[in-house]
Amino acid sequence: KDSAFCPHDPEDNCACRKPALGMWKFLSKRNGLKSETTAMVGDKAEDAAFGRNANFPAVVLVLTGKGKGTAEKMHLPVPAADEEYILVPEALQPGGEKLPHAVAHDLSGAASFILKVV
Repeated sequence: KDSAFCPHDPEDNCACRKPALGMWKFLSKRNGLKSETTAMVGDKAEDAAFGRNANFPAVVLVLTGKGKGTAEKMHLPVPAADEEYILVPEALQPGGEKLPHAVAHDLSGAASFILKVV
């Protein structure tokens, strides 16, 4: 399948830079993707907002990369050492529309959550 990226700076306010849905619209149309069977995994607040804007059923923040700092800034719960992921109950409350559904230690934990949801 395809990949896409946004070449613009944040100040450009383009339609393709996350959390805007330009790349999703392009890739979903070109590849026949459906939001109800797609998940988003990322390490930034913009990734979570993008997944929620696209109405994906599984949006996961991973603690790798920039994820630990993002989780702290967003005041998100962090899974214990023996947990693959932890749910973010506030994501389903009013005002939680930009929060991930779960926080995972890594891609393996994110995959465990996604397989239960999608």
